[in-house]
Amino acid sequence: MRTSAIFIYIIAFLAFGNFAHTQNSRVELLIADSSLLSIVYPATKLETLDTNFVFIEGPVWHPDGFLLFSDIPADRIIRWSEENGFSDFLSPSANTNGLSFDNDNKLVMCSHGMRSVLRLDVKGATQTLAHTFRGLKLNSPNDLVINKSGWIYFTDPCWGLTNQEQSPDKELRFNGVYLIRNDSLLLIDSTLWRPNGITLSPDQRMLYVSDMFADNKDDTVKTVYCYLLNDSGLPFERKLLKVINPPHQILGRVNGFDGLKTDLSGNIYCTGPEGIVILNADGDYLGTIKTPNTPANCAWGGDDYQSLFITARQHLYRIHLNVKGYKPTE
Repeated sequence: MRTSAIFIYIIAFLAFGNFAHTQNSRVELLIADSSLLSIVYPATKLETLDTNFVFIEGPVWHPDGFLLFSDIPADRIIRWSEENGFSDFLSPSANTNGLSFDNDNKLVMCSHGMRSVLRLDVKGATQTLAHTFRGLKLNSPNDLVINKSGWIYFTDPCWGLTNQEQSPDKELRFNGVYLIRNDSLLLIDSTLWRPNGITLSPDQRMLYVSDMFADNKDDTVKTVYCYLLNDSGLPFERKLLKVINPPHQILGRVNGFDGLKTDLSGNIYCTGPEGIVILNADGDYLGTIKTPNTPANCAWGGDDYQSLFITARQHLYRIHLNVKGYKPTE
């Protein structure tokens, strides 16, 4: 979800047709554990739904059968369905990034432009859910996940600020992980370098957060932090999931995972430089679904909730897997 450099691009007008320009190719897998083959079959096709975007992020599936995703520098939220193809859903969008639907199917948005977490009501008006912490403006809310109780966890790195940590507009000294609970904004963690993707385990007892690390000088690949949660939704312990001596390079030395999702079995789907990196619930590396472009985020969808939609720079992909995705609000 690095977007600070992207905002300097000259945004050209993007014209969408009524239908996607679908292309299919056989998926390429990096297999570290044979259990990967119970999740994705080698003969599965990776579909390219379209390539006509600037930098897309934050996909989310609506139960009425359509996908929404952000094109951050183009300042729009785009809608896609199998029947109607692509159309503008919200433009301008205040440079939204992560998107999610709450328990009432209202769209909740992380806005770089407004430096806020916003909610869109049925009439198209926006409500600000979080904008400041202890009187100081948030950096650039990035990604979010909403649990069964309607509590909203979100990350707030500084990717959306020009010059990031050196930005004169940065008011908070840290990049945080937060919880919006009962109209209160609570700080979960202020120690991560660039908290990024965020998701929950199926039992909602673990919160996963990816951190873009600055350096990695050994064979241990940092992946995500796991927070064990109490009944109030607050962490009482933090663990770092790692992959030691992976059989193939899944992360660069200065890199990290971006968006995160889980399936009903607790496996973790991480968007990394090579594609979708899959870990089991213990953090063991199972393998990678390679994608032609580096993905930034992913979301479950489709009638059976077994399709994984992948936003990857200018490209939108879809792949049908042999597992069901997890929807945290249910």
